[in-house]
Order: sequence, then structure tokens, then C-alpha cells
Amino acid sequence: MSIKVYVEGGGDHNKTLDTRCRKGFREFFEKAGLEGRMPKMVACGGRRRAFENFRTSIGQRERSILLVDSESPIQTNRPWQHVKNRPGDGIS
Repeated sequence: MSIKVYVEGGGDHNKTLDTRCRKGFREFFEKAGLEGRMPKMVACGGRRRAFENFRTSIGQRERSILLVDSESPIQTNRPWQHVKNRPGDGIS
């Protein structure tokens, strides 16, 4: 089973930041014991772009995870609601 992790970060159209972001997450996943079962990490740059790529992936029935900054303390037991209600994002 292959999983893709869509990450906010890596810089928009910045190859150096993209490479560093991928490397950091690869090391994180290895230290988490996922070596041999590594998810594919997709550095998307901005938050909105990460969400759009994630939504496309879900629409294609891929196993996917969205990883974005909360931008502020989460005040609910439902993290998706926090992301959805953040002003200016338009994520739903």
C-alpha cells in the first residue's frame, strides 16, 4: 500500500527548499521506523496548494495525508474543523 503525504512547505518553485524539505521528512519517517514502508512525501509550497493537491489525490482514491501548519492554537477536538474555519484559507 502506498501513501502520499502532502506537506505545506518546501517553497513555491524553489528546488533547494523542496530538496531540503523532502530530506528532512525522509529522515523523520526513517527515525519513526517506517524504513521499507516509506510514504511518498510531496512538498507543495503554500498551504492552499497543499490542500488542492491533497483534494485531487483523494478524488483519485489515493491514500493520502495532508500536513499543514495549524497557524494558531487548536481549540477543538476536531482538527479538520480548525483548518476548515481558519479565515482566508477557503479550505473546505
